[in-house]
Amino acid sequence: MLDQQHFLRTLQGIAETLPFAKQLGAAGALLAWQTVPAQAKRELGNAHWTYAAGQYVLDPERPRELPVFLALLRYLYRCENGQPNYAWGLKPDLAERMARPDVFHPQPAAPYLRGEPDQPSGDAAAIEGLNRLFQLPEGA
Repeated sequence: MLDQQHFLRTLQGIAETLPFAKQLGAAGALLAWQTVPAQAKRELGNAHWTYAAGQYVLDPERPRELPVFLALLRYLYRCENGQPNYAWGLKPDLAERMARPDVFHPQPAAPYLRGEPDQPSGDAAAIEGLNRLFQLPEGA
């Protein structure tokens, strides 16, 4: 189970280490902790959070448009449209990734298919249209 103090100390350490990361005040830290889903707090341990922080520091293209705590979750959970998808669960190869924390492990190059989160796919035809909100039938 992820410990709140470890969670907050890690975010503080990132802010002190990286020149662009913002230091969280008390209100921001509380909001960050409350924003993490209960499922993630139960599934993750302090070692997961430390690994994610290390990946964030090593990432040459770290996501700067996301709050740091949300960006860290991307290194642990399968992602959909650049965001962690908690329903899809932890990355299937997370144990192997965590075994080598000193090496940056990029996000999978191929997206996960909707309905088949365990199967990354490189088949462009299989994922065509997944990012469209609605498709009109032919001749409509």
